[in-house]
Amino acid sequence: MQRARVDASSVMLEIPESMPITEDSLAWQGLRALRDLGVRLALDDYGTGSASLSRLRQSAVDVIKLDRSFVRNLSTARDRTLVRAVIDLATDLDIDLIADGVQDQPTRTTLLDLGCRHGQGLLFAPALPRGDAVAWSERAEADQLAASSS
Repeated sequence: MQRARVDASSVMLEIPESMPITEDSLAWQGLRALRDLGVRLALDDYGTGSASLSRLRQSAVDVIKLDRSFVRNLSTARDRTLVRAVIDLATDLDIDLIADGVQDQPTRTTLLDLGCRHGQGLLFAPALPRGDAVAWSERAEADQLAASSS
């Protein structure tokens, strides 16, 4: 990070929920060391593994990325209740939550109504090659700076 002149707080490392590592493993100790440097750790694909709740016991988790399978269909009360429960759990544990797979405005609106403030998906931007992603990010940053100065 020093060589690339990247601030550690701008880096988020995503660990799939299904990855079989325990909090006392050497791998997790390495992840905690990165977190101590300022890197944020995200539990990706949350809700798809068999250890969803036990993973949240790992104190180094900063972010839950709710799997797109939960976001894809919020049309039933049962689905909305499950998503709201995860949002409430993340809030109570002081863990940020990102809904993955937000494809359209109605889904975004429903997630906002449920209390989810962060999302990722095609509604916001498509997957981009590195060069295009850098250009997109620079444009977004310039737009944000212009908006804040006016």
